[in-house]
Amino acid sequence: MRINPNPNASDPALRRLERSESTPAASNSGVMPAAGEDTAQLSFAGGAVSALKSRLASMPEVRQERVQALRQALASGAYRVNSQQLADAVFNDLLGSVRQ
Repeated sequence: MRINPNPNASDPALRRLERSESTPAASNSGVMPAAGEDTAQLSFAGGAVSALKSRLASMPEVRQERVQALRQALASGAYRVNSQQLADAVFNDLLGSVRQ
């Protein structure tokens, strides 16, 4: 078995990278990158994700009206727990979907 100390020496992409690292970087003056160089383009989706993240951050973590309604239902005895649904939820949380 032969071990090659430089296994990527014949890789054309690696050679391009090595050449680009040895040349001065292009300025931000609008110069287009040379052929074969990597470029990045940001899409509209990136802005949409940022907008959704900021919208989510402005929402309360706890829905107080829902918590208050559940507290009242518990206090009055009107809240009933379905033991089968509770057991299914526990198993699904711990083990994934067990029942179909």
